[in-house]
Amino acid sequence: MKNVEIERKWLIDRLSFDPEEYSCLVIEQAYLSVSPTVRVRRENEEYYLTYKGARGTYGNNDLSHSEYNLPLDRASYEHLKEKRDGRLIRKKRYLIPEKNGLTIELDIFDVPYEGLILAEVEFDSEEEALAYKAPDWFGKDVTGERQYKNAFMALRKEHNMKKAAVFLADGFEEIEGLTPVDMMRRAGVEVTTVSISGSCDIHGSHDIIIKADKLFEEVDYGEMDLLLLPGGGKGTENLESCEKLLEVLKKADSEKKLLAAICAAPRVLGKLGLLKGERAICFPGNEKFLEGAEIAAGEKVVISGRFITARGMGVSVEFGGAVLEALLGREKAEEILSKVQY
Repeated sequence: MKNVEIERKWLIDRLSFDPEEYSCLVIEQAYLSVSPTVRVRRENEEYYLTYKGARGTYGNNDLSHSEYNLPLDRASYEHLKEKRDGRLIRKKRYLIPEKNGLTIELDIFDVPYEGLILAEVEFDSEEEALAYKAPDWFGKDVTGERQYKNAFMALRKEHNMKKAAVFLADGFEEIEGLTPVDMMRRAGVEVTTVSISGSCDIHGSHDIIIKADKLFEEVDYGEMDLLLLPGGGKGTENLESCEKLLEVLKKADSEKKLLAAICAAPRVLGKLGLLKGERAICFPGNEKFLEGAEIAAGEKVVISGRFITARGMGVSVEFGGAVLEALLGREKAEEILSKVQY
């Protein structure tokens, strides 16, 4: 039998009852890795190590993932806890009986997430999960939303964390897009991958299918600190032909947001006139489109004011480091680069 966890999650705005009426688990957990997820947890006086596969390992991308649990003793737990990435997550979990033999797991979080309340329900099948009618006191369904995943919360340094949007178009260069996404998430940046194509399934330039987090229209760009454009020949053509994206980029520039682009994609910024007076670099042959920019010949990655540009796929890690430097400072960028053995 496969070890599969099938669950849905809801945000709870307020409670109309006293949760102390129900059984409670006092939980502390630490993350040794977030991709894949490796976690150690204390539940009252029991200890576990958990491995979770990526969502979509089985079935629906949001509802299910593989999960394996191994018992630990207290000494092992305390030892592994000190090797964690990010902060400890502490919460009280109240077990509330629900119809059809289900259980509502009501999580009330401790500092620094005091005030956050989430409810989870686990199911035997995806069909049962999709058919479930939530009680009236449940709020928004946040199943699959990254900001409500404990692993992601463990890496957050503060509530006003930096946010970035990475635009994906069919034909984008996969390494140029996903390397900075990976590095930003390691650093605790809330990254949203955005499809401009009308479908969350994006076909990369090397026939790798990537599932974007959201469609273009679903994102609030006003809350973003940085917008990033990966390259790839066809991908860049699709980016620069997307009028709604061009409008977002112009507005972001007027709001003094950080703008990053790699390979051929700096020409999208160049054609809009956003690079005038800035130093910039791009994939060879696209320099003529960087209108008014000073071409930084011989350089691989350039930070110029609010703009980060890079030559191509081979410098994707350096590009990711430069993006982190612009967002979080040189110290944090060097920390992440060191961790990935750069």
